[in-house]
Amino acid sequence: MDNLEQLSRYLRELCNDGKFENALINFQSNKDKFAPEDIASNQYLITDILKASRKARNYEFGFDFLDEFQINLADLEAKFCLNTYGWLLHDKLKDEGQNGSLPKESTDLLMELLPLLDLEDQYGQNLFSNLVFKVTVAEKKGPEPNIAIVWKVFKAVNFQDNKAAILLVRNDEYIVTGVLDVLKKSKRFEWAFNFLKMINLELSEATADRVLNAYGWLLYSKLKAESENLQMPSYEVPDTLIIDYADTPVHGYGHFDASPLSLTLKCIGESLSWYSQEDEYSPFALLFRKYLKVQKQKSNTNWQDVLDVLDKFDPATLSTKCEVMQVERKGRVRDMELASVKEDWYAYYTRATFEVGQFQQCYEACSTAMATIENLHYDNEIWFARRIAHSKKELGDPETALSDLQEILKRKKEWFILHEIAKLYFDQGSIDTAFNYAIDAALAFGQLEHKCGLFYLMGYLFIAKNQNEIGYKHFLLSKLLREEQGWKLPIELKSALTEHKDEKIAELNGSSKEVLAELKMIWSHHRPQRKDNNLLKGRINSIREDRGFGFIKCDNGEDYYFKLHEFKAPKSKLVFNARVEFSLRSSKGKRQKDIAVNVKPLN
Repeated sequence: MDNLEQLSRYLRELCNDGKFENALINFQSNKDKFAPEDIASNQYLITDILKASRKARNYEFGFDFLDEFQINLADLEAKFCLNTYGWLLHDKLKDEGQNGSLPKESTDLLMELLPLLDLEDQYGQNLFSNLVFKVTVAEKKGPEPNIAIVWKVFKAVNFQDNKAAILLVRNDEYIVTGVLDVLKKSKRFEWAFNFLKMINLELSEATADRVLNAYGWLLYSKLKAESENLQMPSYEVPDTLIIDYADTPVHGYGHFDASPLSLTLKCIGESLSWYSQEDEYSPFALLFRKYLKVQKQKSNTNWQDVLDVLDKFDPATLSTKCEVMQVERKGRVRDMELASVKEDWYAYYTRATFEVGQFQQCYEACSTAMATIENLHYDNEIWFARRIAHSKKELGDPETALSDLQEILKRKKEWFILHEIAKLYFDQGSIDTAFNYAIDAALAFGQLEHKCGLFYLMGYLFIAKNQNEIGYKHFLLSKLLREEQGWKLPIELKSALTEHKDEKIAELNGSSKEVLAELKMIWSHHRPQRKDNNLLKGRINSIREDRGFGFIKCDNGEDYYFKLHEFKAPKSKLVFNARVEFSLRSSKGKRQKDIAVNVKPLN
């Protein structure tokens, strides 16, 4: 063809017929007939070549074409021509980003294009959104996201002073989600908050689910990292734009310091009710559990804050689905069923209401949970029953509370339940009975530092028995254990140490071990010698670590099933053929035979 306009029309016809490869071949065959400057000035021809290169997925043809004829993007005055080039680059980025971060040569082309896009124009806006989205998708897939590329995109359009770009990004849920996901994966959590500040995006329950999910997963990752003291990555990146945004005010929004754990919990508490419970991509269930778990583990848990968050939910609307996760114990992997969100809500709601003194609400919620949740986990049937008992005591019925706790003790003989029974008897003036339960609690298996309150009670029990010196040593033990943990001393303990100080006892400067060794002998000496005709003896003849149960061959010849958590001693003593003593309890399930409980090793 001797006429360039004729060639251009022919190429257009081939493109319209979907014959894109033919269009490229035809141009290659005829290009030498025309002056390079004429080809470079025909923006219709340029558009067709770029479109054919894109549709034929022969991206390099299009870029080589621009280089060969020295066509500058800034010289492409027609928007349709520039946009066609943009979509060619878009598809190139899409293919290159399948396996992670984009090559530098492609991102350089992108940075050259972005300042030329008209973000006031609908076509330019659509192209910009898709280009940025492709960048974030690619960086999310890489093992180490290249954050500098993401922020160079914003720098290329002078984002800080470009109101059209800010509005476009704020209203595009795909861009917002993509940026948050990249920053989450790279653990630059503070930068994610600064990004939201930068685009002036105020999240609420009306925000699109896609954005809320990304924000929720960001909070979950941040809380996990902070609560587990994970090392955060260095903030040094090849490009300084992100640091500029993070460390300087952005349009008057100010610097947002989101690093403290307490602030993360506050953000989660404010947003927890916004997330969908039906969306499979929603972070709700995991974020709900993680939030409550971390709040509980804090040394200074504000239970009113927890209660305020839980009050946002109607438990009747919460999921009863019990998920299964795999856990590894002693090198073996087994399935463990988790409590439902609804059960978790009741577990923490009843704890929170009790801690803030709402005893009637605690009592009613525990009763509802036990009546409506068919399969309780983590011994929650014990914890709910225990809180009911304590609530009855606080509501003025200590006798019923004592009776309830004694029933619980038959099912779960734990030191803290013995301690609670001892305290109730002490309050009633039954010193001898309280003393016996307290001695049993002191000798029972349990972490020593958690028994500080028990030792404080035992101090007064020994004083009531006119053994002031021993009573004072219990106060000392409680004091030393608290100091070793870095805990503050309660006012009542300080008063007891002052009021009952025994001048004959030198103040101890060492650890608690000296006092403990002496008191253990005293406890053993005072341990009540009860004959329990219900106790049986036998040997462990099967242990299923992967399933959480075992069997005991009783001396009477019977085999009894037991759950491993009923073994009341360090796990190192849970071995095949070990001699044990145990009690029996009727089975609640399909198993007809009694099961072994309160299994203890025999020396």
